Amino acid sequence: SSGSAFHAGLGPTSPGLDKPRLVVLGTGWAGCRLMKSVDAGLYDIVCVSPRNHMVFTPLLASTCVGTLEFRSVAEPIGRIQPAISTAPGSYFFLARCTAIDPDAHTVSSLVDFDVEG
Repeated sequence: SSGSAFHAGLGPTSPGLDKPRLVVLGTGWAGCRLMKSVDAGLYDIVCVSPRNHMVFTPLLASTCVGTLEFRSVAEPIGRIQPAISTAPGSYFFLARCTAIDPDAHTVSSLVDFDVEG
């Protein structure tokens, strides 16, 4: 059976007091490249993804035949952008994005206990 939970999110940032918030959806190639290149001193980084790691998919075949261990093709998000686990105002949410409202500057997500990944 599938279990899910709703958690209150982050409040709005305070202009002039808080850093701008950058929300990254997913830990795929684009999301991880963006998080790796963003200066955490300039932005609060929030990542929402059903996976807490990135998989280097071109190397997956090598894990099937034993050339590489699986842990060598998966990179934890905290290593890609250390601010996610250390900086105040930066967070990682293990959840699925369910809606984006660009006018209200909100992203809705659902924590799903049956998350694949």
